[in-house]
Amino acid sequence: MENSDFEIQGTTLTKYTGNDSTVVIPDGVKTLGFRSMEWLCGIKKIVLPEGVEVIYTDSIIGCQDLEEINLPKSLVKIGGNAFRYTALRELCLHDGIKEIGSCAFNGCKSLERVILPRGLVKIEDRLFCDCVSLHEIELPAGITYIGRGAFERSGIRRIVIPDGVTHISNFAFADCAELVDVYIPKSVTGIGKEAFFRSPNVVVHKETV
Repeated sequence: MENSDFEIQGTTLTKYTGNDSTVVIPDGVKTLGFRSMEWLCGIKKIVLPEGVEVIYTDSIIGCQDLEEINLPKSLVKIGGNAFRYTALRELCLHDGIKEIGSCAFNGCKSLERVILPRGLVKIEDRLFCDCVSLHEIELPAGITYIGRGAFERSGIRRIVIPDGVTHISNFAFADCAELVDVYIPKSVTGIGKEAFFRSPNVVVHKETV
């Protein structure tokens, strides 16, 4: 695991100091640590080895040129702000990922396509806020909660809330100028009063008992 561009403590990458456009994380790393790769320009691709389990809070925030990263099957947790302000275009989040922290993809303006893991139960606060290129997304059946500002100022045009969701928080779909149709099942018992604030074209289709 010796490489002058990587500072590693145990199995945690604590800091990357290189300037490669493609960064290959060494074998043996299990955690990308807090702010380990934050605000680095010029990185277009990150290659994670099998064995990485956690991408920690703020670990890759602000890598504005980052377009591609693989997510190994060993990965179980993505921390808050982990990919905030990156240039990722597509993400397939496999079913082994059990937790995605708030704001993880906030400000990813190039993000067009996301597949969420089937085991996810919460869409955390501001998860896809300011994802202006994200026009559609399928929420997995196990979701029970949609957080504050989850899709605020995103490009979402249509969304089907799965049966089992009980709460849609304030500003969840606020300032979504392109949002036209929202389908809400009868399982939803709480909707924040400003959930659709300043989304002028939205039509809410709520299932009745």
